[in-house]
Amino acid sequence: ITTLSSTATVSSATADPVSTNNSVTATTTVNPTTLADLSVSGSVAPNPVLVGANLTYSLTVSNAGPSSAQGVVLTDVLPAGMTFVSATPSQGTCSGTSTVNCNLGTIASAASATVALVLKTAAAALGPTYHLVSIARARGGAPSSDFMKGGLYYPAFMNRAMGPYAWAYWTMV
Repeated sequence: ITTLSSTATVSSATADPVSTNNSVTATTTVNPTTLADLSVSGSVAPNPVLVGANLTYSLTVSNAGPSSAQGVVLTDVLPAGMTFVSATPSQGTCSGTSTVNCNLGTIASAASATVALVLKTAAAALGPTYHLVSIARARGGAPSSDFMKGGLYYPAFMNRAMGPYAWAYWTMV
């Protein structure tokens, strides 16, 4: 977003008794030709999960518009004690095992893309683990934090005293 200003001044060879009204400045804001309001939401299942079992984080990237979002990238940093199993996007591709990057391409206004991220829990995950997910719209092929809209932390708690279960829930940041 850019602000432009233009100043015009008037003058004359004849004396002007009120020179304070001889100029004016006009200012306008120039918005980019495209704006995309991206957000990410998600859920986890099963909840609770047995230690050593798989769990699935279902992530949804939504575009509230008004324009299509191009070069959308979802980045998911996996928590300690979790092992990557698979990532299945509804569009685009995902890569990585400790940090998963999903290049989701273009998401139209009022549309969304999903990613099913399957992880395996480990005994090392007993206790709190924190999982950070973020989205970015790419400029020139690289993620830009200018377009980040929030992130999710979803801690999964596993406690030996509760038995072989992991309690997982979402907290919006």
